[in-house]
Amino acid sequence: MGARLCRRRRAAKAEKAEKISIAEEKKLMSAKNETLQQDITFMSKVNLFKRLPKDLHPLLVANVLTTNYRSGQTVVKQGDDGDELFIIRSGEVTVQVSKDGKAPKKVASLKAGDYFGERAVIYNEPRGATIVAANAVMAYRLTRAKFHELNLEEHVKFAQRKVSGDGAATIEAKPPAEKTDSERRMILEALMANSNLNATVTLEELQAEALSDLMWKQTFEPQQVVITQGNMADYFYIVQDGCFTVQQQKPGVELAQVDQLKPGDCFGELPLLQLRPHQHSVVAKERSCTWVIDRWQFKEILFKVPDSKLVEYISYLDRVSILDALSGEEKTSTAQALTEMSFNKGDVILQQGETGDSFYILFDGEVTVLINGKVVARLEASVEEHTAHHFGEKALISSQPRAATVQVASAQAKVLALDRIAFNALLGSLEDILRAQEDGRSRQTRVNRGLTVKPFQKIFRKDLMGVGLLGVGEFGAVELVAHRRADETFAMKSMSKALLVQKGKQYVALNEKHVLMYILSPFVVQLFEAYSDSSTLYLLLEAALGGDLHGLYCRKRLYGSERHAAFYTAGSALALHYLHQRRIIYRDLRPENILLTQDGNIKLCDFGLAKFVAERTFTNCGIPDYYAPEMVLATGHGLELDWWCFGILLFELMSGKPPFESSNPMQIYVSILHGISKVAMPEGNTRAAGDLIKLLLKKEPLDRLPVKEGFAKLKEQRWFSEISWNSLSELQMDTPYKPNIRHKKDLANFHPRSELLVQSPEYEDDGTDWDANYPT
Repeated sequence: MGARLCRRRRAAKAEKAEKISIAEEKKLMSAKNETLQQDITFMSKVNLFKRLPKDLHPLLVANVLTTNYRSGQTVVKQGDDGDELFIIRSGEVTVQVSKDGKAPKKVASLKAGDYFGERAVIYNEPRGATIVAANAVMAYRLTRAKFHELNLEEHVKFAQRKVSGDGAATIEAKPPAEKTDSERRMILEALMANSNLNATVTLEELQAEALSDLMWKQTFEPQQVVITQGNMADYFYIVQDGCFTVQQQKPGVELAQVDQLKPGDCFGELPLLQLRPHQHSVVAKERSCTWVIDRWQFKEILFKVPDSKLVEYISYLDRVSILDALSGEEKTSTAQALTEMSFNKGDVILQQGETGDSFYILFDGEVTVLINGKVVARLEASVEEHTAHHFGEKALISSQPRAATVQVASAQAKVLALDRIAFNALLGSLEDILRAQEDGRSRQTRVNRGLTVKPFQKIFRKDLMGVGLLGVGEFGAVELVAHRRADETFAMKSMSKALLVQKGKQYVALNEKHVLMYILSPFVVQLFEAYSDSSTLYLLLEAALGGDLHGLYCRKRLYGSERHAAFYTAGSALALHYLHQRRIIYRDLRPENILLTQDGNIKLCDFGLAKFVAERTFTNCGIPDYYAPEMVLATGHGLELDWWCFGILLFELMSGKPPFESSNPMQIYVSILHGISKVAMPEGNTRAAGDLIKLLLKKEPLDRLPVKEGFAKLKEQRWFSEISWNSLSELQMDTPYKPNIRHKKDLANFHPRSELLVQSPEYEDDGTDWDANYPT
């Protein structure tokens, strides 16, 4: 099973990587055919081939035939024989199905990255649908013979289609429709009044306006079915005119009408939010009109924290006098870690006499401050007036009892919260901040916190020379570099500013650098310096030359080895525990991000998705195989998410594949929500692994073992019975495998795909200075 995973994800090259200079490497890369490079990159992003070993992507490109189709041209015809799989490179096609001899009816649209024709290739079946080019289309054709010659049947899994034919039912987002003032007002009122939406997210007016802007108008005829019970949700609707009936079919009971929808009513939101099939059917009672938005735009708007919110949070921090000493970068980081909370009249935010560890900023509403039951002060804040108050700050210094009670006096009060661990990790001691403010001294050194005990003095980029390529990333590369005078090597991660801006991912680079500055753990790669030039950001990191865990398991076929898995998961657990103590969520735990040192100990790397978090964050990130239920449902996630990923990691190391694996992300999400009870535990192993996996993969985040019962309870599990935790913490425990590293410049344990490096466009500075504070 392990060997099969290796073939599916990437095959390790047998030959050793050649040691060539960075200049030679770049010369080779620039000589690559640009079209071939683009085609390989495209294939690697097609969902069907995402789990395909990377060394098969060039072979795949070399074996497909490229064909162009004009608008209206038939690509395949229903009922015809065929032996080719089609992958759409550009353009759009319509999927048309004819039933009972009737005229073909459009059932779906397919766009770039979609595929069709798989049943003809695998089962030699006649075409199940007619595919017509909706505009100019370029498609790749792969014959049945080539499909089997490349052994693709072992590496790809085709999604189960709901369309009765070859085409995958693709969500079709139509252009937004123009709206009158009254229509826009009706849409906004419907959204703000929707209890299902507001029970899941705090719907802001800006979000409602963004949803309204993207909605298009769709009309339904009498008795036309809009939603079918049992189907997955693709769209959210608001009734503009007309009437719809809501029907439900229960086992053994006749179809019954359970509700009626009129103008201003919404439907389809719950299945979208919860990623479950529709529980009802919706049918037009008369000619009716709706406003519609598709699933992806719907969820993107609801759960992405907008920049305006971050700016708003920073503005509140600007009005908290004790934080005047913070730099702009520190305030931005603090704003990212704040958690917004809402309280109703009479709610107690702080209780006199109780110990607490949270600091609060009141930014909207009114509270009373009581000591021994008597009101001693009233604090009032307003979004409109940009006023804010803070309280509870003494809890950030020590766990002393609260000196006063704070109770909500207005109908509602909104606060931002930050606990002591997150505050200290971000800002250092509050006592030091206050003293610095009183003394008027500079706190510039606070930005460099976490680098003071590192074993090197300042390292200048001019003193580094390239050795060779370690890996390729989305925004650049990781290279091994050597110091010209000291006998040391480092990993230099480079990120193109142009690519970061192009993809709106500046925060990825800023987060990674910022988080790594506060980490000094034997189980996490160490950050030494950060550099910036006119086009690129750089991180100078500790070099772990043993390769990554995924590569090791592929080469040595270690899947199922309890000794290895117990050791590597124990090290990963210590790393996560260290991060969580500092309120850092990692969100990218997987074999590819676990490196090995010369002694065989583990190091977590790639912190682009990590961030400080007080309670919950809503950014969807990571790979679907490792998504937790709260990520799928987009209900917000916290540190508990990492322990779900930890359970997935353990399962994969023991079985050779993740428990909810599928080539179709939607099927992965459905399986995740069904839970681990539906999945067979790894075969041929003791119960210890399965028992721990079940304790970790709990749908309710607070029920996961280290969260519910503490980290000590995790260490006591039978799975870790051979682990000496003290020895492991001190890196004194015998490792199950020691990589063969001959010298500090040895690249033999890495097999990067240099041809997959993306050529960066020219960077044009937009003048926002988003990268101004990046260098150390």
